[in-house]
Amino acid sequence: MKSVCLNGTFVEPAKLADPLSMLERNHLFQRIHTFGGTAPFLSVHLEILTRALDRLYGMQTDLSESRIADRIARLLEINRFPRQSACVTLRLFPEGIDEGSDRCEYLIETDRPLLYPHFVLWHKRMMLDTVRCDAPHEGYPTAAALLCDRYAERTVRRRGGELAARESRDGVLLGVGGEPLLIVSGRQALTTPLSAGATDSAMRRLVLSACREEGLTVTEYPLTRQMLLRCDEALTVDVQGIVPVLGYRDRRYFNTAAVRLSERINRTDIRTYR
Repeated sequence: MKSVCLNGTFVEPAKLADPLSMLERNHLFQRIHTFGGTAPFLSVHLEILTRALDRLYGMQTDLSESRIADRIARLLEINRFPRQSACVTLRLFPEGIDEGSDRCEYLIETDRPLLYPHFVLWHKRMMLDTVRCDAPHEGYPTAAALLCDRYAERTVRRRGGELAARESRDGVLLGVGGEPLLIVSGRQALTTPLSAGATDSAMRRLVLSACREEGLTVTEYPLTRQMLLRCDEALTVDVQGIVPVLGYRDRRYFNTAAVRLSERINRTDIRTYR
């Protein structure tokens, strides 16, 4: 069984009081792509977590970037993950991991090895569908949002689809699995703004920066299902890179912007993103 890092200490999950119920507790999370044992955008992930912790719980945290980076590197070694590329999840528990805890705690898990040592374009283009499902505190990387995304994914798969875009009660498309949905029309890339319920993420910042560097005009505007029937192209991202969308309902999309962005994204630095 893979070890985890709990508040800086490496432990076996079996030694935790109740690993499954622990993940059902309120927490914030970030999925992190590591390259060569390091997380190049760790400062961005920590910024997103600390801002969410402050806005949702009114709490501060003293997470040290250097210490978290060291714990990630050591955990990858302990679990014998390949150094070239892996997915790691950092979870922050504002109310503690166990009942009765009165302090903020963190947990680091090594999720899975990744096939490529850099960001790539997914080889498979998938059909998109939408599911109406609101999460509490929409727009933040919470455990509740994670559960809503999983519900949307399972619902779409039961329908025979592959990608699930979650839709708010107001008809706004919030994203896919906590990451942004982008549509491209001509030289314009559109995505739902954070103010309308989209979730901030390192990959969101990365793909929007890559769009600008590719000469696309980035417009943040609430996306709807009707817009999916009129755009030229649609895409999303995950921890491994660019995910191109094949189509929505009877609409089929081009794949030109996704290809260009996949070539650009590895040359984009978001540590100074604004």
